[in-house]
Amino acid sequence: MLRIIEVNAIDQNLLDGLNALLPQLSTSADKMTMARLRKILDCNGCFLFTAVAQQRILGCLMLTVFPILTDMRAWIDDVVVCASARGQGIGRQLLVRAIQKAETLGVGTINLTSNPRRREALRLYRRVGFQPRDTHTFRYTFF
Repeated sequence: MLRIIEVNAIDQNLLDGLNALLPQLSTSADKMTMARLRKILDCNGCFLFTAVAQQRILGCLMLTVFPILTDMRAWIDDVVVCASARGQGIGRQLLVRAIQKAETLGVGTINLTSNPRRREALRLYRRVGFQPRDTHTFRYTFF
């Protein structure tokens, strides 16, 4: 049975599960450490959700909620489902749970970005209710 969990405590199983997913999210991602995971969970407004079945983490996403001058805003990042478990609705369940959390926190809008080559992910986001925006994403990199 699949469970969507809002992570409130960390352990080695969580760390190992996230590290197994990270290469499927980004080929350049550094390995997650306990210290970095603690920093994420200690951050007000940061919420980590995992999809777990039979004590195995099959997917995750990050929801970040923060105030802006005109509203409460949220971003969803790091959506990933294990390649062997894709097509089973896990990504959808993760997104729905994050949307529910954002709504309870009074969020007005949720944004996310996705690489245009990730066609399955783009279809999923649209099916859940996300709409493309006429905007450009800019990035400033420190390293």
